[in-house]
Amino acid sequence: MSWRSLQLRQKACSQDQVVLELFKNKKVKYIGADFEFAAMLDLDAQSQHLVYVINQPLWLSEMLDKVKKLLVPNEFKTFYISVNRYQIVGNDTDITFDRRIDSGATIINLLTSIAQKQGYAVIKSDYFDNDRGRHMNFVQPVTWIYGTSTNNI
Repeated sequence: MSWRSLQLRQKACSQDQVVLELFKNKKVKYIGADFEFAAMLDLDAQSQHLVYVINQPLWLSEMLDKVKKLLVPNEFKTFYISVNRYQIVGNDTDITFDRRIDSGATIINLLTSIAQKQGYAVIKSDYFDNDRGRHMNFVQPVTWIYGTSTNNI
């Protein structure tokens, strides 16, 4: 039995449901380590819709580099990126960021900046720094952005 079933008494938590609604009736390219959540999605490695869940330890520079490499211009029609800020093990950049102090809004600003430079527009975002378990799923606390390509692909 999964932790979702045990702790939440349901298969999909609130944030799972947000993603499922964003990509309803769409095949997605999923990148992440939450295979239970991935099983809820209609997966296709060639899809033009990306779901990237960052829930493994990495440095700030690694996170930013991975997002830059994934958000190739004209690669995706839509994308969703979520981050567990407590998985950012440290700041090895010249950007002012402290995962213990900075809110999800700081991460949203960093990711939005990358997306815009890569030809994408962020149309939805949110963070749950003090969610007290309501959004306890593949990332805790959940910080996320959702966007579309600014080009007609």
